Amino acid sequence: MRRKFTTKTQEEILERDGCCVLGEEEFNLSRPHHIFYGAHYPDGEYDINGKWNGCILCQQSHNAFHHQGEFCNGKSLAENREALEKTALKRLNEIR
Repeated sequence: MRRKFTTKTQEEILERDGCCVLGEEEFNLSRPHHIFYGAHYPDGEYDINGKWNGCILCQQSHNAFHHQGEFCNGKSLAENREALEKTALKRLNEIR
């Protein structure tokens, strides 16, 4: 499954979040970040490219998720991943 948000979904995520959800950094926004990947939902039950599964991250935090750097909020990868997954699951439950 392709991991790419449509332009419309990217705009909706940016409008909803407004800035990096981890540190409220408004500059150097990266594109929306997928919280869950296809491996989490291999049967295709949920659209992983849906707005529920995205968040805005600053470039520093986006790089940290993918390359194990430092996050803008100083928290660990595990702490940030857990927080984002809880948020995504809450959104998913709201649309079920």
